Amino acid sequence: MLTATPRPRRKSLCLIVIPCCLYAAVSASATTTNVDTNARETASARQSGDQAAMLTDFAKQERGLSDSISNLTGFSRLRGLSRRGDLRMFLGNLRGALEDYSEMITIDAAQDTPHWRRGIAYYFNKRFQEGADQFERYHAYDARDRENGLWKFLCDVQSKGLAHAQSKMLPYKQFDRHPFPQLYALYGGSLGLADYNEAVRPHAESSRMVKFFHLYYRGLHVVTSDKKAGLADIRDAVSLFPADQVADTGPGYMWHCARLHLDFIERQ
Repeated sequence: MLTATPRPRRKSLCLIVIPCCLYAAVSASATTTNVDTNARETASARQSGDQAAMLTDFAKQERGLSDSISNLTGFSRLRGLSRRGDLRMFLGNLRGALEDYSEMITIDAAQDTPHWRRGIAYYFNKRFQEGADQFERYHAYDARDRENGLWKFLCDVQSKGLAHAQSKMLPYKQFDRHPFPQLYALYGGSLGLADYNEAVRPHAESSRMVKFFHLYYRGLHVVTSDKKAGLADIRDAVSLFPADQVADTGPGYMWHCARLHLDFIERQ
């Protein structure tokens, strides 16, 4: 899956005497903290600008497709709907994305089983049971992809609660890719957060892509108990890849899902 087809108050200075060596250390620490904070703010501003430019380009592409798609037929129309659905999803037009993905299946029923993107569109449109059903159908197409199982779990949690979601998790027997076996155990409750962090650490340290999925899906897990920490994880995941690298060397479609999830969670 997941390759797009056709996550202090100031103290009184006069009451505190600080030894010179400690004062120097504190001053150096404060300077470093300020530098780190400024660097993060600069990177965030640059990323915001890059994302704005990217979304402007997506909107232009979407308008062009909308002007021409009515004249397309057969495979060309399927391909046009697929691309416009993706663009609409990335632009936050969640209903429009779902309509395009669904029309693909109306034209060609064979598109249904492998259409995991439609499941994600159902999720963001808060049609959770239909999303869970879509991911379950995808499991018949690919019984190795635990990321699909995580999305079914996320739909089930929203519609029927944690206990039901954990009891109905899809079964997997083959290894797929890190960090998904560890994430699946975390979501299923057989692995605690501290043990999960330790298990995934060497893989996340050696691969930026693994680190992205680790932070994104850990954030979705943590956000249920600590919204601020969960959102911070997802923001960190998004920040790993500049907007202009996402399609070629980044996580592609799922990077946009992480962006959308930030807004989705903040509105809940």
